[in-house]
Amino acid sequence: GTPVRTCPRLTVACWDQSDCVRYDHLCDKEKDCADGSDEEDCPRNCIEPGYYQCKDGQKCIEKALVCDGEPHCLDSSDESGCPVTTPNCKLRCDGGTKCVSDKQYCDGNADCIDGADEDCQCQDGSDERNCWKPTESCAFRCDNNSRCFPESFRCDGEYDCVDKMDEANCAEQECSSSEFRCGSGQCLSLSLRCDGDADCRDHSDEEDCSKPPHCPTKKRCPESHECLLEEWICDGDKDCKDGTDEKDCRPSEVKCSEFQWSCASKTQCIPNFWRCDGEKDCNDDSDEAGCGLVKCPDYQFQCSNLECLNTSLVCNGISNCPDGSDEGGDCNTHPCSSSRKCSHACYVTPTGPKCSCEVGFKLAADGVSCEDLDECMESPGVCDHKCINMRGSYSCQCHSGYLLERDGHSCKIIGTGEPFLLASVQYELLIYSLHGSSMEVLFSTGKRLVFSVDYDWQEQLVFWVSLDAESIKWISMDQKDKGTLVKETCSPFSPAGIKSDCIAVDWLGRNLYWTDGVAGQILAISLNTTSTNIRNNTVVLNEDLEQPHSLVLHPQEGCRMMYWTEIGEPQIEKAGMDGSDRKVIIAKGLSWPISLTLDLLDLRIFWTDEKLKCIGSANMDGTDIKLLQLTESPNPFSVVVFNNMIYWSDTKRRTIQKANKITGKNRSVFLKRLGQPFGLKIIHESLQVTSANPCKSLDCSHICLLGPRQRAVCRCPVGYLLTEDGVTCDI
Repeated sequence: GTPVRTCPRLTVACWDQSDCVRYDHLCDKEKDCADGSDEEDCPRNCIEPGYYQCKDGQKCIEKALVCDGEPHCLDSSDESGCPVTTPNCKLRCDGGTKCVSDKQYCDGNADCIDGADEDCQCQDGSDERNCWKPTESCAFRCDNNSRCFPESFRCDGEYDCVDKMDEANCAEQECSSSEFRCGSGQCLSLSLRCDGDADCRDHSDEEDCSKPPHCPTKKRCPESHECLLEEWICDGDKDCKDGTDEKDCRPSEVKCSEFQWSCASKTQCIPNFWRCDGEKDCNDDSDEAGCGLVKCPDYQFQCSNLECLNTSLVCNGISNCPDGSDEGGDCNTHPCSSSRKCSHACYVTPTGPKCSCEVGFKLAADGVSCEDLDECMESPGVCDHKCINMRGSYSCQCHSGYLLERDGHSCKIIGTGEPFLLASVQYELLIYSLHGSSMEVLFSTGKRLVFSVDYDWQEQLVFWVSLDAESIKWISMDQKDKGTLVKETCSPFSPAGIKSDCIAVDWLGRNLYWTDGVAGQILAISLNTTSTNIRNNTVVLNEDLEQPHSLVLHPQEGCRMMYWTEIGEPQIEKAGMDGSDRKVIIAKGLSWPISLTLDLLDLRIFWTDEKLKCIGSANMDGTDIKLLQLTESPNPFSVVVFNNMIYWSDTKRRTIQKANKITGKNRSVFLKRLGQPFGLKIIHESLQVTSANPCKSLDCSHICLLGPRQRAVCRCPVGYLLTEDGVTCDI
């Protein structure tokens, strides 16, 4: 007899054993086998008029559903090869799987992932040839002119175009005469050259030094001579260029906290909510062991070893499951019949016929009906910003000022410049590109630690407060000007000067706020003041404040609130920026909250807790509290949020780290230096958007504070009183 042919996976042998054909070529009305057996015994379920047979033979659908812009067959064959003249279908895109209507076509919003619906030209193209003009949001085109991006996306180190033309012909970044060029292409301040900290990605700033730099820790890499901290040895990050700090590292047993789960090895701790989340986070995979049955989606078959298989490969005479559980049993004795009325499709299994659902649906409790699967609820974080559930599918949308990337999930900020991280590291103010292309020392205070920083985008100024300095200083971002906003004075109103724990800029009302934990006050001063005299400030709040610490402002129209942490009696409060409408929003689960920031995209508040050694977050009203405690960050200090990432400083590891803001995963070290990192801020124009300022119409004599409900009020310095006109201060 004819020898039995062995066919590769996902193919089947012709009856005469002469060849193997792919499963998707079976019953496609084209003979691929010499004996025509690939077109024999095909399902004949669609004999009724008005119905369409899917090419995989698994389903019949109404002909009215063919080429309607949404796939109804499991193999999407009802949407392949469809003409553009489908009713209400102006254009097909994304490989023919999506249909856009007249209203969606050229409406300024990209409905297609490939952007084809916004490649707007006349039908014959005659009146638009060579007429394209760049705009701010559409500065260059790529992917055969099917996609359009702002200029800031070009040569930013990230591939946004499929054809990668946005990163083509990018000349190396030019470094100024006051900068050093790394071998990896970054530009660094010359003061960072041979200082003992490896700031270049390739460590080239610490090579060929005339003499090894002074190391306060007295630990060096044996060959490359970079300075080391004890905490950096065997911490999982290669700090020595030769990798010697990570050699011969033996895992030791660790003790996990109440917010962590101990891996079976006892050498690793992970956040509690990573346990049984479907992703293996422990090195020994123990966090996903004993989590119950992993269920395949209802458009797939589950093998006995829990692997998932396409339903078309079940009971086809070939074992596709590694354990063979997709064959045998009742495969040939109980076929699907009209008596089993599956709402989507029926397929034969070794245990009898079963109903299956299309992608985007799940099987209802009756085992027959299919109901919509809410991907937005089932998979939090599937979209960077907003997830919109639709019947049988979902779509991701970005907030204003962001553009949906080609993966259909990620959002990228639009703007004229790249975002930067402003960081106070020991005695220095550093500005670091989030794309990692440059780092510069903005200012060095000498020997005074810098704890809190903020900036004013409008005037391009950076403000900071140093420990025991009793003043708030500023410097221009171009380093040409610097000065003092407010400082100590000898007066009966302020005999000891100012004591600031945290500063916050109100870029809209043009004020600067600060907390004084010693006096138990929140104060403010106008950014437009011409005198550094402390008597020009006003007390915003001073009642029932035991020890206010971190402060963050939300001056945008519709909110105009301030949020602060209280470490005397641990809690987080909010009030109008004029001190009105005060309310405690979080009073439990806190121990020593020392940093605060707002995520205005997802409307959440983030904080660090020094004693609990964790990063917390909650909705703006204090609900849905989540705590993230990472072994790699034993002392989180300051935290900021940008897009879908959180950045935080750790004073013990002396690092600035980043991770996904929702899951805490994809953690990496962003910056590591010998100096302790403290205050952080993200610098970008989108974070300080201006709008109408009601203070301009009041003409206050001294200072005007924004308040909720679109109001503004005039305030006076300590020792002054507001006169009856409501705008003038007098002694």
